[in-house]
Amino acid sequence: MNIGLPYGTSYWQVGDSSEQNGSFKMNLTKNKNDLVAKKNDAGLAFEVDKRDVAKLVKDSWRASFARIQSNRKAVLTRGWGPKALNYDCLLCKEIICYKPTAGNEPAISRSVALESSLSPLELNLSTGLAGTLLERIVVKVHASNQLNKNTIVKRAQKQKNTAKSELVNHEKRCTSGFLISSGTYKLDGTVIGYV
Repeated sequence: MNIGLPYGTSYWQVGDSSEQNGSFKMNLTKNKNDLVAKKNDAGLAFEVDKRDVAKLVKDSWRASFARIQSNRKAVLTRGWGPKALNYDCLLCKEIICYKPTAGNEPAISRSVALESSLSPLELNLSTGLAGTLLERIVVKVHASNQLNKNTIVKRAQKQKNTAKSELVNHEKRCTSGFLISSGTYKLDGTVIGYV
């Protein structure tokens, strides 16, 4: 339990230092290469099978995230724990902007706290790889929104019609949820007919 720490594990999570992540990736690669070499020597398929993943992760974990010394170092760097207690994890801009203010303190604007020093005019968003990727993202999001909008509307209308017909034909028991599904939001004479 981590009392007094902000919500947002990316700021205080113990086993998430760049050193440990790098160590895990290197050990995982080494263990995969060793496994594939042993399989090849044994005349088995030259591949990592899904049954091999658990052992690979366990061995790589032991050599990276499970190291006590690197965990202590990560806790110290993040600013909490028995030796540090320097509140570094509470000094991030993203966390400070949500800090409640006392009576006479000025409120910190969230938009100001999260601003970049780079002007939007300085960004190259129209040419090169960035421009191409941005254009593709916009087209993909627009197409996805149109598809989802049409699909959601059609699905909702179909569910409403199905519920209404089942209600009228007395195919299901009349419940409040079923009435809402059929688009009936008030108790009137038609609902009494369904019961």
